[in-house]
Amino acid sequence: FFKLNVSKKEINILLKKWEKIKFFLKNSLLIDSKIDKERSQLFFRSRALKYFFHWYDMKLFINTLVAGFEPRDAGLVLFYENILLTSINLVANSFKKKSVFKIISALVGNNGIKKKLIEKHSNTKIQIYNRCINILGTDKNILLAKKLIINILKK
Repeated sequence: FFKLNVSKKEINILLKKWEKIKFFLKNSLLIDSKIDKERSQLFFRSRALKYFFHWYDMKLFINTLVAGFEPRDAGLVLFYENILLTSINLVANSFKKKSVFKIISALVGNNGIKKKLIEKHSNTKIQIYNRCINILGTDKNILLAKKLIINILKK
């Protein structure tokens, strides 16, 4: 088994969707996984040598899950080395001193249409979770998504 230490906060977030994570890893990558809540550790074992991942890849996968992405989307970081995760902290970056709720409302739009348009136009995945806008994509696409987001939030 390959062991990964995570924080208690991360363990609690992961526990909420652990069955989905286990299912994704087992069926998509042939990786067995288990969680030790008491020690804040995750364990992974590949049943196929071609699916062995470096600890950094698994840590990025876990960080992507903790950022609110579903296992299917978070799995992109395991398959493509040019997929990155970046976050915009809504509390640290005050946009004209708007409240976090107003910022999220402006970004999402009616029925999530603005968020979906940004994702489609920039070819990224976006999650708004825990007062952060989390963006998953290539460097170039993330920069485009950030520009679009900032333009919306400056209005």
